[in-house]
Amino acid sequence: MARAAKPKDIISIEKAALAIKARAPNVGLDLETGTFFVRDSKGHAVKTFQPAKGSDAAYVINKTTRPEDLQAAGQYMLQQRTEIAKEASQFETLFTEKQETLLQTIEMWRGATPGASRDTLSLQIGRIQMELANLEKTLRDKQYKYRESLEVFDIKRRMYIPASNDERVVPHPVYKLNATQTSVKHRVLPIKDAEVS
Repeated sequence: MARAAKPKDIISIEKAALAIKARAPNVGLDLETGTFFVRDSKGHAVKTFQPAKGSDAAYVINKTTRPEDLQAAGQYMLQQRTEIAKEASQFETLFTEKQETLLQTIEMWRGATPGASRDTLSLQIGRIQMELANLEKTLRDKQYKYRESLEVFDIKRRMYIPASNDERVVPHPVYKLNATQTSVKHRVLPIKDAEVS
């Protein structure tokens, strides 16, 4: 039989869930209220954890009929986008400056006569392009923190050539880039704060 958990060790919902998984008899979940509880040796509840409740702000924006919910969710998402833009702004500036340097170097290369100076400028253009590619990767990682390749199945050939009306499935895998700024975890609009008693 599993050992009972010490109430002083259960300090969070995560610890309570781990104790439940370890089959501690004095830790459980009240399915009616969604509250985790810890009991002492006499069977009295000494701690309860009420999980925070919330809703995906994007879902609220798309589905609500109440203006106050729409306004709260809109402000919350605006705050999220503003923070992302702040993080990315310094890299946007660096990217723009490096891009301007590349364009100036290309103009110098066009005006140079063939020879050693043009070869040097060609090498310089290559280095700047590599730096620009690295800056762009960093910038996109800041702008879109959640990027992944999704494999899409059963794509019809008419997706690529609509006039063909070809209903056959494409015989090779098709990958689609999914780039998002936030995950559901970051879009949760709190409805009720977590409570510990």
